[in-house]
Amino acid sequence: MLKGSIGPALAIGLVLSAAMARADEVGERARKGPADRDPSTVASTWFDKLYDVIKSEAISPPPASRIYGICAVALYEAVTPGAAHHRSLAGQLNGLDRMPKPKAKAKHHWPAVANAALARTIRGIFPSLKPENLAGIDALEHDFAAR
Repeated sequence: MLKGSIGPALAIGLVLSAAMARADEVGERARKGPADRDPSTVASTWFDKLYDVIKSEAISPPPASRIYGICAVALYEAVTPGAAHHRSLAGQLNGLDRMPKPKAKAKHHWPAVANAALARTIRGIFPSLKPENLAGIDALEHDFAAR
């Protein structure tokens, strides 16, 4: 008798656990900031482009890894103000003392923020790109800006 009642109790427990987990997930999604709701398409496409630029410009591995790190921090810092549970890395990384704050209560399109931040950062890291790489960066920036 005890053995037969464990199966249904276990099933009910699993169903309730799944329902509570789903409710927590929905509640968590509602608490997230707008930047957390956007897909990572802009970031992943830009990092694919960065890979192509690094390969084309023949950057050796140690500097390439620093470039990826700089771009990742720039992206993170750009969208952090729009993310609910993230905080700036300012004061945690050497040389990163303060970050500018967006205007209070201003609405931001976070994919556009990410697009602009990565385009500007990559251009700043590579002041003298090959023309085809610069054209690719410009085209990608304009493509995302037009969406």
